[in-house]
Amino acid sequence: MQAPAPWTALYPADESWNAPLTPRFLDEDLEAAARRWPDAVAIDSDQATLTFAQLRERCARVARGLRDLGVGAGSHVALLLKNTPCHAICFYAVLMAGGRVVNLSASTALAQLRHQLEDARVDVLVTSEQFRAALAPADGAARAMRCIAVDEDDAALAPLASDGGELDPLVRECARDEVAVLQYTGGTTGAPKAAMLTHGNFSAVPHAMRLWTGDAVDPGRVLLVVLPLSHVFGLALMCLSVACGLKMLLRAGFDTDRTLRDVEGEDVALFFGVPMMYSALAASPRTPRTDWSRVRICGSGGAPLAGDTFDAF
Repeated sequence: MQAPAPWTALYPADESWNAPLTPRFLDEDLEAAARRWPDAVAIDSDQATLTFAQLRERCARVARGLRDLGVGAGSHVALLLKNTPCHAICFYAVLMAGGRVVNLSASTALAQLRHQLEDARVDVLVTSEQFRAALAPADGAARAMRCIAVDEDDAALAPLASDGGELDPLVRECARDEVAVLQYTGGTTGAPKAAMLTHGNFSAVPHAMRLWTGDAVDPGRVLLVVLPLSHVFGLALMCLSVACGLKMLLRAGFDTDRTLRDVEGEDVALFFGVPMMYSALAASPRTPRTDWSRVRICGSGGAPLAGDTFDAF
């Protein structure tokens, strides 16, 4: 057996570096959450507050609408959306319909977005009217791509939702190997590439967090999400929230003052960010005056966290 790496010395004393992980389908995590915690708040945002039962119902309605458009096994559905409940609903709806999510960022240049849509062989694009007008295929384009414009502030997603019957059950083999998301890299070492991320990749996150943190991710705890859902870090936090029954306090982005107000006023237990956010928090005169006593975990990722930033925070 391979020897453990040096950093495993920092693991909790009762955890093994090679603890087994059980892959799960992400949409099945949502189904399980709706059964276990139907009336608990799943998403709280400026646009809407949804319980797990409501989230599951809206995802199912959008999944039926996607099926009506021909989305099924092997279909690629691109999401180019902001941090709203609309993004979360569309994400799980695509998986419930049997498709794969192509997760795109609005900060990407239009020319690069066009390349990614073609490169990923996208069948359906769900986005705002602004991006639909800019990215819709020209007449006579080599590949057909359906573009659906939605109001991102409307969690009902009227243009996509369908009140049809129950979805036919999906026939899938193995969550560990089934691709859920095509996530484009940042392009720091060449042209951005579509990383193929499986249901097993994402479902490992809540499993590992439970092993590592214990009751810190108990159902009902509040997870503040300021990272973009268009980035894999934000997406993994959303999957963590659904799998563990957390309340996801979803914000449009990072704002130092609002983050501090949320930490103190919204019973935040978990906060994850990138080093730039911790630098801003450490520099704010409000941070020492903010009550952080209910926060169980602060996590950083995306880049190395400098020692002086860590110490200052």
